[in-house]
Amino acid sequence: MFWSDPGFLADCFRGFFAMLDGVGYFFLGGIFNIFFTVASAQFFQSDVIDTFYSRVQLILGVLMIFRISISLLQIILNPDVFKDKNKGAGSLVKRIAIMLVMLTLIAPINIPDAQIEGHPLNQQISANGILFGFLYQFQNSVVQDQILAKLILGYNGSSESLELEGMSATGDIISSQIAKAFITPTLNGSADADNVTTEQLKKDEDLDNYVACPEIVADYNDDNITASSVLDHVNDTCDSDGEVYAFEYTPIGGLIVSIVMTFIVIGFTLDIAVRAIKLAILRLIAPVPIISYINPGADKNGPFGNWVKTLSSTYLSLFIRLIIIYFGVYLIILLQEGTLITWVGTSSFFTSALANIFIIVGILVFMKQAPKFFQDMLGIKGDGKLFSGIGTMLGAAALAGGVVGSVATGVRAGWQEGAEFRGKSEKGTAGRTARNILSGASAGISGLTSGIGGAFVGGKALATSDKKVPGSVISAMHKRNAMRASHSTLPGRAISTGYGMFTGRTLAEKDKEILEATEAASKEISNWASAAQEEALKQTAPEYFGTANINGTTYGFNWDKLEAAMQATDKHGNFYYGSRRFNRTDFTTETLNGIKKSQTAQYVAKNYDKSTGEFKNARLNTSLKMLKPKLEKTGIDFSSLYAEDYDSDKGEFIAGSVLPFLDPSKKGAALGKASSQVADYTNSMKHVKHIANHNNSKN
Repeated sequence: MFWSDPGFLADCFRGFFAMLDGVGYFFLGGIFNIFFTVASAQFFQSDVIDTFYSRVQLILGVLMIFRISISLLQIILNPDVFKDKNKGAGSLVKRIAIMLVMLTLIAPINIPDAQIEGHPLNQQISANGILFGFLYQFQNSVVQDQILAKLILGYNGSSESLELEGMSATGDIISSQIAKAFITPTLNGSADADNVTTEQLKKDEDLDNYVACPEIVADYNDDNITASSVLDHVNDTCDSDGEVYAFEYTPIGGLIVSIVMTFIVIGFTLDIAVRAIKLAILRLIAPVPIISYINPGADKNGPFGNWVKTLSSTYLSLFIRLIIIYFGVYLIILLQEGTLITWVGTSSFFTSALANIFIIVGILVFMKQAPKFFQDMLGIKGDGKLFSGIGTMLGAAALAGGVVGSVATGVRAGWQEGAEFRGKSEKGTAGRTARNILSGASAGISGLTSGIGGAFVGGKALATSDKKVPGSVISAMHKRNAMRASHSTLPGRAISTGYGMFTGRTLAEKDKEILEATEAASKEISNWASAAQEEALKQTAPEYFGTANINGTTYGFNWDKLEAAMQATDKHGNFYYGSRRFNRTDFTTETLNGIKKSQTAQYVAKNYDKSTGEFKNARLNTSLKMLKPKLEKTGIDFSSLYAEDYDSDKGEFIAGSVLPFLDPSKKGAALGKASSQVADYTNSMKHVKHIANHNNSKN
């Protein structure tokens, strides 16, 4: 394989997938630590139990007397029952005595503080009573002292035990054992790979005889090394008949196993959390089924018998899952050591690798099915879902392909999202080169995060589907990759949803409202400008005029009078406006439009009454009232396009004196601003992301 020979491309390949593996091992170690923390949880402290029992003890006493009275009444009414072995007086006395003893066993005992400090069992008995005190203390000893881990993982092809340094480190150590199944020491040229044992590789004094890089492998052999530390050495090299990697590395496998195991352990953690609540409830209601023990047959099919069965199955469920976890890890470790199975005949590297993948998936399938397997074997009712072996195998293959697709999708989407950033510099410049590099790095990070997200989605589908596993994995990853291709991301969806919770609308909905408001404002700007110009150009009084520069001189023209004068143009194109003669060629389309705009600007400024804030012209009032709210909804700053006030005495506009409405003569500039915002909200990547996150937020 090309990644087995040291080089830049091999380093990048191994480093990239080791990074993905590291994420999987990080989450696996974290969920393991959460699992062990939840496994030690206890509900209801002793004062809660004491308070509860003190409140119900009168009811319990009445209930007990009632049950005894019923039994005595049955003996009196039917004397033949008196000597009955199961229902007679002797049996009744025995049951009452046993009941009183059991009530004593579940009641918290007041132990002096001097005898509690430093004695965990006394602390438990003081808080929970003798029965539950012993049960909780045994549970804590098994979980916190890692008794099952040492029993199952402690002997692993060597005479030394695996030392687990406290409960908080257990998840990291277990993750490292899985990592070692896919990262193994490279043997030197003189070692016989078929005859080298794991025990030999664990002895530091023998490393020179077997491995290519003994100094590096010495750290690897530390049983307490973490998965991240193992991955740190994945690209280490040394000189052994040429440059070689210190470790042989199998990409993808560690990521898939860690992700699938993460979801399995998450399921176990939820089971254990429910178990803790069940134990607390069973403990709280214990007096009721214990009192029912007075009834003949209650120890088999009555409330007491059901309580004992439920308590037993609930209590044992933790240890069953611990055994499953450790045993599954143990099998993977043995597979990595080569001592789990014996192959008949010889096989190629590809065949052996594929066979190992089948075995690992089989182990994961067993871990998923094991709770139900043990429950059925022990006669405990189970409710676990089952994998289909072949379906899971195909699902794992789909997951591997889906992860590659997720990485490619993330890189492509990330590069597209950087187009605006790259476009800020001209092509061929140093700035564009720098932006391309940064954009490429961002796309790489996008591919990495997309790959991790795809692995989690596919791993969840693989770990939780009970039928049609390949289809479930493919469907889940296709849906997830399609979301990323549309430029939707998990943080983006979270932000969109959070924004919607606080404002009542998502970012995409806000964008849509602004876009619709901008489109509506564009129409209203045109309506306003048309209304203002029509009203202005109808004015015949000479005080209303527009200006134009004719042959270097500025003249004022009333539009109505100018149109009438131009109709009297002679054959040479000359006409008279007032006493002055002009030629038709001096009035280009641009000049005529300038006269219209300037007369319109003058008219609206003179027609506006600043004292009332309204126009004297009713049509202008109506049009402006329709325009203003639409402009405000766009969020665009149009203040630079507001109309200037007009000094009628001087016959000129007052520079710097702005009226509170859009200058209709600046319609083009206003429409340009609105059009620019429409294009931005329609095409820019920012708003494309808003829409994608909104559309996918429910998924």
